[in-house]
Amino acid sequence: MGKFQTLLMVILLLALTACARPGSFTKSYRQMAEPVGPEDVFMLDPGAKPRLIVSENFDQDFETFIAQDFLVLGESHFAGPEEKYEDALRQGAELGVTHILLHKRYLHQGSKKAYKTVKRYDYVRAVKYRYGTYYMGYEPVLNPISIPYTKQVPIYDQRAVFLVKLKAKAN
Repeated sequence: MGKFQTLLMVILLLALTACARPGSFTKSYRQMAEPVGPEDVFMLDPGAKPRLIVSENFDQDFETFIAQDFLVLGESHFAGPEEKYEDALRQGAELGVTHILLHKRYLHQGSKKAYKTVKRYDYVRAVKYRYGTYYMGYEPVLNPISIPYTKQVPIYDQRAVFLVKLKAKAN
């Protein structure tokens, strides 16, 4: 396999592993109810997305859902940098829930390590060819430098509850 093909395979593998990395909503998920089937609850239709409700008053909205016969299948709760809602939607779609109640609250300013990359070139001696003759010249070689620094990030308390509607029992 040529160098170009090897490089292409490495880039493809890195891209695939970056996409597969679970987010905080997935990593912090805890199951709250026993597994239920479509005979007990209204599950998400195949190919559909769960409904995402971002709540300012989580406790009141949660009580409203419970009063309307919704069942909590699971919950994700964590503190950290703001997480994208797509992770919660992906987790909800995997579970088959119809509704996700989400709340986030600012906690404090935190910090994390980050890197700034600066392009820098070194010049190495190389044999060159011009106008039918060989001569010694210099060839630029990229030698980037990564400079670490501390980046300020807001830290949020984030919570998502994954809900499905119970079916009415026939007497």
